Amino acid sequence: MNDDRAKPTLDVWTLIGIGGYNVACLLAGMGMGWFIDSQMDTSPALLLVGLACGIGLGIVGSWMRMKPFLND
Repeated sequence: MNDDRAKPTLDVWTLIGIGGYNVACLLAGMGMGWFIDSQMDTSPALLLVGLACGIGLGIVGSWMRMKPFLND
């Protein structure tokens, strides 16, 4: 079968965007956790929860962005 749709190309700017997204997720999760910890005096429990949420969101977002490049 001949597929007329062009496969998307993975370029440097796409990879920079994915990396920037991951950094933003980590910093946002850690920042929110740190802020709530400082208000509730529960340091570092919520900072670690925020870090875990940021990592999880970064993984999911990276997978969603990379999925079109991985399909055959």
